Amino acid sequence: GQRTVVSGVISVHITQISAATPGRSGNTARKSIEVRWPFAVVVQPRPPRQRRILWDTLHNLQYPPSFLPRDDLDETADVLDWHGDHPYLNYRMAFQTLRRAGFAVEVPVLSRRGLLDVDLSLYGVLLVIEPEDYFFPEELRHIHAAVQSGLGMLVLG
Repeated sequence: GQRTVVSGVISVHITQISAATPGRSGNTARKSIEVRWPFAVVVQPRPPRQRRILWDTLHNLQYPPSFLPRDDLDETADVLDWHGDHPYLNYRMAFQTLRRAGFAVEVPVLSRRGLLDVDLSLYGVLLVIEPEDYFFPEELRHIHAAVQSGLGMLVLG
């Protein structure tokens, strides 16, 4: 069939109504509360492969592995990457520069299989920034085949 390309902004208001509160005598009194959240999503056509970048965060160790409150958040001389190597955090300026230049930057979903679950043929470039974890042998073969088929790859670290 015919494929329609749509672009624009979808705006909705999500409304949540209701809350139950315990009454004085132990009964549950029904109290109605309405909360409205405005929500907007920009919809645009999928960019061509040469404008799509996959930013690999799967091979960065996440520090710390759980939330650990700190006494002094201004302490930055820690040996761990406590901000994490992520395009939305300490690489935010690079991420924003790529976006302003017209690139679509995507971060893969966490997977035990690394990049094996990603269709690399959809991307023009794979960015691997400061990898700290191993690549599986079959993952390396997957990446190699994608590079042979035109995927660009930039490794910094």
